[in-house]
Formats: sequence, structure tokens, C-alpha cells
Amino acid sequence: VSDPSSVNYGRHWTKQEIVDHTSNIKGCQAILQHLHSIRDVKIDEDTQHGDYIAATAPIHAWEHMFMTTFQNYEFNDQNKSIVITRAEEYWIPSVLSMHVSAVFNTVQFPSPNANSHKMDPQLVSLSSAASEGMINGFVTPAFIKKYYNVSNDMGSMQVTQAVYETIGEGASPSDLSTFQIRFNLVQQEINEAPSAQVNNNFCNIYPSSCTEGNLDVQYIMGIAQNTYTIFDYWDSKYYPHDWMLGWITKVAKSLKPANVYSISYGAYELFYSQSYMDAFNTEAIKLGVMGTTIVVASGDDGVAGPA
Repeated sequence: VSDPSSVNYGRHWTKQEIVDHTSNIKGCQAILQHLHSIRDVKIDEDTQHGDYIAATAPIHAWEHMFMTTFQNYEFNDQNKSIVITRAEEYWIPSVLSMHVSAVFNTVQFPSPNANSHKMDPQLVSLSSAASEGMINGFVTPAFIKKYYNVSNDMGSMQVTQAVYETIGEGASPSDLSTFQIRFNLVQQEINEAPSAQVNNNFCNIYPSSCTEGNLDVQYIMGIAQNTYTIFDYWDSKYYPHDWMLGWITKVAKSLKPANVYSISYGAYELFYSQSYMDAFNTEAIKLGVMGTTIVVASGDDGVAGPA
């Protein structure tokens, strides 16, 4: 559906078609029935089509169910001491093994927080040469369009694009307006955004927390102008170690995902279990078949990371 040379190009599936081809309602019901039979287990959520089930219970209940022992581990994350409970292995009851791909928050240790490049909040003063959109030594919207031969930068309000933000990032509406005026762009506000993160006062108080967010919205709106734009924020305060799978399952559950998501964060594969990455990739594939494009930055030091 994404290959222009294919006869199926553009023939995206509906969410219902995805469900018809991938759901396992029988398996979901079997897992829920088993969990309900265990004392003290509380079902927090099961997704609409049985892709994921979230449950909480005392540690002893999980130890009994998965025939394992959990230990407390302490580590430092951004100068904060965090205690997390994990096991070295777990066993899935035979009656459920055919229906379960993985049980998360068991043996999977969290990765360090999503990495974004924190720049010095001190602003660079640009000369009046910016009025033509090209400034020697700077990557401007005009430079990007020329380099990549973008012949038409006018989008449509019928198309949606979103920037994914987390770990306290925000954006300044006044900075966006200044950027658009400076580079002769269409004057447009962000169409959807959490007021707590996207406001001038937040960025005035925490300027270093608005560098990534400002950069993302300014440039995506500068390259695809007049396009419905969303500042999609994942609150790391409540989900500090699930910024990938938790976010993409939220997107997958939404009634109408954006046409394009831009992610400027990354982490090393070695910090993630194969089951976690497979789950993320599966949700990304489903979204792709439905017509959603996910673009992810290779990182400030390139795809291989720092030397």
C-alpha cells in the first residue's frame, strides 16, 4: 500500500479490516478468564480488540502465576534514585501460552529516558538576510526545500501531521509566530496541543524545555504549511518508562490517527527486549497499513549513536 509501483498503492485498510485480520478474541477471553480466577488480580484495561491486557496485583500473586521471584532493583535516572521490581525469568501457564506473546514489566528493564538534544536556551540573533529565507551556515525551511527539491510546500487542512513530544517538552506559540514571520511562512497556530505544555509562560519559565518542541513544530509546519498540526504529548510523569509502546498503543486506539507522526527521540536497541520492540513494530505496521506514516530521527550522533 506504500509502494507507488504496486497495484495496491494507496489501498489502505480500515481499522475494522485490521481487526478482522489480527484480533484474537478467543485468546483474550481465555486470558481474562484465567486472571479473574486468581485472587487479588484487578483488570485495569483490555484493549477493544484484545491486543493487550493490563492488570495489577500484589507481587505474591504474580510470583505464583508466573512461577518466579521478583526482586527490587535500584538505579539512577537523571540524578534520581528509582526502585523497580523485576524478575529474572517467568513461565506462562500452558493453557495460555498459545495466546500470549509476552508479559511486560516482568523481565524487561526500562531504558534510560528518551534522548533529546537539550540546547542552550540563549537565542541566536539572525540578520535581516532571513527575510529571503536563506542564511549562510543555517538550516532554514528554504534551505531544506531547496536541498530536497520540495516543489510544493502547501499542504491541506484535510491532512493531519503530528509531532510526538515527551519528558517535559513544550513549545511557545509566540516563538512559532516569530519564526513564521521571519521566514515568510503561512501564519498558523498549532491546531491541537495540551495547554500545560504549549504556552508562552511555560517556555519563559523553562526555556531549555522548549528547544526540542519549538524546533519540531516550527520546521514541520514550515515544510508542510497550511496543514492541520498536532502537538502529541506523552506524559512521562505517569508513564516514565513506556514512552514507546505505551504511546503507539494510544495512537492505535485513537479513532482517527494522524496521517504523519514525527518522532525526535530515540534510545539504544540493547536497552529493550525483543518482545517489546516486536510489539512496537507490530503496532507501527498496523498504522502503516491504515495510511499513517511514522518518521523517526536517526539521532544527534547518527543512527549508530555516539562513539
